[in-house]
Amino acid sequence: MYTDFIRIKSLQGELKISHKQRHLGLTVSTEELVIQKPHINYHIPLDQIISIIPYENVVSDYSYVNREEGREEITRLGFSAHTYRIYVKSAVMHTRSGIFPMERMEFIVPLHPDLLAPIQRYSELSPIP
Repeated sequence: MYTDFIRIKSLQGELKISHKQRHLGLTVSTEELVIQKPHINYHIPLDQIISIIPYENVVSDYSYVNREEGREEITRLGFSAHTYRIYVKSAVMHTRSGIFPMERMEFIVPLHPDLLAPIQRYSELSPIP
């Protein structure tokens, strides 16, 4: 069905919820969050999440080009009412070329409340009123 997504070969913890759309997949377990985009997966241990904050942008579409060490990643995202900025200490990037550990990163992703609830529960993040 989604042939451009790399299959998740190993998932730490017990699977709680998984959702895939055309260009984005999100999987939450008791120990990690996996963000899937065509040809690339980011495995984020829940204990490595620093913060999750609502992301508001007046622009309806977002484009970002990342060029680093000969690799290039272009991200395009249309925003929804449930878009969040996730700051992490570390993550592991899985591509068709290999597995690469990554340090401090930020992700801007749409998170439906059904996906956000288990992340909050198992990462032990506390909401700020």
